[in-house]
Amino acid sequence: MLLSGIQADLASRRCDGVRIDAEHFRAFAARTQLNHAEFFQKPRSVRLQAALDDLDGRMRSDRQAACAAIWVAYGPGSPLQLLRRG
Repeated sequence: MLLSGIQADLASRRCDGVRIDAEHFRAFAARTQLNHAEFFQKPRSVRLQAALDDLDGRMRSDRQAACAAIWVAYGPGSPLQLLRRG
């Protein structure tokens, strides 16, 4: 679940017109009992960092495709709905 939140945050910073849906993100964090420090300050496991490095590589090689995939995974209509247009 931590990966989902971090991927959504990354998309909000790197994908044009994509923002975090604050209401859904807060509900997601509450359900998963994750806080700001866990998303952004605590050390990441090797496995989590590898997944994020993979996403970063996809963003660098084909940002449009990577952003489209993240939008499908976390935009409206997805189970988590962590992203919105804005």
